[in-house]
Amino acid sequence: MPFARTGSTSRLPLACLFWLLAIPAGWAAPVGIVIGLNGDCIISRGGNRTPATLSQSVEVGDTVEVPTGGKLKLRMADGSMVSLAPGTRMTITTYGVDEAGQRQEAKLTLEKGLVRSEVTPVAGTPARFEIDTAVATAAVRSTDWFVELNGEDMQVNVLKGSVETTSKATRRAVLIPARAASRIRIGRDPTPPARVNMTALNGLVGRTLVRTQVRLPPRGPERPNLERRPGQPDRSHTAARTEASKGVGLRHERQRPPERQREPERQRQDGPRRPHERQR
Repeated sequence: MPFARTGSTSRLPLACLFWLLAIPAGWAAPVGIVIGLNGDCIISRGGNRTPATLSQSVEVGDTVEVPTGGKLKLRMADGSMVSLAPGTRMTITTYGVDEAGQRQEAKLTLEKGLVRSEVTPVAGTPARFEIDTAVATAAVRSTDWFVELNGEDMQVNVLKGSVETTSKATRRAVLIPARAASRIRIGRDPTPPARVNMTALNGLVGRTLVRTQVRLPPRGPERPNLERRPGQPDRSHTAARTEASKGVGLRHERQRPPERQREPERQRQDGPRRPHERQR
């Protein structure tokens, strides 16, 4: 099922317009899919609780629950990744994208647990990506970060980029840079950002790490060129083979034995050297 797209429908075929008019009033378009799953996770929609499955779509208003020992990973419509640690409960409050798949606004509500968000940058107009809790709101444009809520305590750790965190009670905000963290207690200001060592950040990565179990389309220049015309050779593969062949040639050159290692071969051809010849 395709992801949601918002914007003008003037270019849609007439048949598509009739189809859109026939959609039930309560229907909502998907804004992401489940691409990684461990344990008996639950997705609640409209009061109905169903077991999460791989490739299952999620919609605005859905609540994702991850039990102790479970994990879940979502790929959102704009390409952002959201990973939930064991014991996490999160609701997709808002998630809008345009016709090109660019994020317009996104808001996730964290009720408890730990969430990692790897947010895709948006070209042109900046689009916020927020994680909201009862304690504070954390917002970014594009970054890799963690939000953990434990009762009345919230902590934001930033792996890459920067995150603005605002206390709901005092409206005071701090900007947290990469490899730093801030802690917020309900009713108080966020603490000044403090440096975090990579051991602590790697621990958060491990708690939210979920293996991708759904095949995703190739992305990036290092992958095969999927936009080539029919019959046109895949130059990315050709270039890769060329570079590989160059590398093989270099490896062969590096593997040529030095002069001293070839000495026994000369002895086999010319016969054993006399004692006074070996001393030279």
